[in-house]
Amino acid sequence: MALQKKPLHTLEHFLPEGTYEQIIPYLNHYHIRLKITKERRTKYGDYKPGQRGHAHEISINGNLNPYHFLLTLVHELAHLVAFDRHGFRIKSHGHEWKKTYHELMIPFLNRKVFPEKLLTTIMSSMTNIKSSSCYNPTLSLALRQYDRHPLGTMIQDIAIGGLFATADGRQYKLLSKRRTRFEAIEIDTGKTYLFPALYEVEKL
Repeated sequence: MALQKKPLHTLEHFLPEGTYEQIIPYLNHYHIRLKITKERRTKYGDYKPGQRGHAHEISINGNLNPYHFLLTLVHELAHLVAFDRHGFRIKSHGHEWKKTYHELMIPFLNRKVFPEKLLTTIMSSMTNIKSSSCYNPTLSLALRQYDRHPLGTMIQDIAIGGLFATADGRQYKLLSKRRTRFEAIEIDTGKTYLFPALYEVEKL
């Protein structure tokens, strides 16, 4: 579902109450083409810069709970604002992006937006911002408590040697646990891949 084809206030239904008014000025100022997509297991959202007269484009998974949706949207907005300020030579999740993300999040860091326990976890995560919430296990688990329907089994809950399938139907065998990720081999191709501990899959 692409929001540019619907009234912009449609966005309000995906956000925590009272946050739409703080988000909409960014969408208008930067002429952002915002898309709400179906579930994507490999990412929660993304940002594509506007070039050669095209609008900036941000997409967010529509199945995220409101708190996760807001964090993801601010994450992608921070990419846009950081690149606008500093140019495209900066690192995608480098110092400039982290500083911008922190700045954009400040207006939302209160109990009117987030439940108290979740707010505490988010505040803690701001001291060491990750490139995605799935790489911060504490934050990811805290956000998951507000999902209406958890998507599946997390990689970390599958035994070494166990089989699982990803959303695209490919099947894997779990080989080993590394420091922050799990290594698995794809059954059909024999290729190995690394998955975040909280990546959700179908246990076979």
